[in-house]
Amino acid sequence: MINHNSIVQMRNVSRRFGKIQALDNIDLDIERGKITGLLGANGAGKSTLLRHIIGLYLADHGQCLTFDTDAAQLSPQELGRIGYVHQEGELLEWMTVKQLLRYVSAYYDTWNHDLQDKYIADYDISLKDRVGSLSPGQRQKVAILLAIAFEPELLILDEPASALDPIARSQFLDLLLHIIQDENRTIIISHEVNQV
Repeated sequence: MINHNSIVQMRNVSRRFGKIQALDNIDLDIERGKITGLLGANGAGKSTLLRHIIGLYLADHGQCLTFDTDAAQLSPQELGRIGYVHQEGELLEWMTVKQLLRYVSAYYDTWNHDLQDKYIADYDISLKDRVGSLSPGQRQKVAILLAIAFEPELLILDEPASALDPIARSQFLDLLLHIIQDENRTIIISHEVNQV
């Protein structure tokens, strides 16, 4: 049964990779306008779960709905409402940061240039550097900018702060609190916790 108050719904979602059971009968509702955190150890299935939401992975069993649509059937328009930062931070390395921003922003009518400029200033991002020469922390900052500047309805962050220094992490948390002030925005964020 579809719950229209939820932006993401999973029912009995299971996924196996060979002998590894990554997801086992997951039931989950992500409400619109909320921040939802996924906490777990490395290998607990957080990234796998997030990739099901956008249809990158398909469940062996069960169903995942995003925007009331089977995630496997998301249209380009629906995918254009999702910002996604994956932990690897893979970007077009041969471009400068400025070229990459120009390239990606051309695909979005909703690109917020004021937000982009503020983020660049706050995070001290150099536009002239080639993406491939950036440190892991700087690459992650650029990846976050690409995911937020078009003001997506659903923002998915897969361990986004892992490569950030403590000051940038604090700025990032402030940024999330600012984004979520808009009741039409939903954030899903994963974070690795060490097992005791």
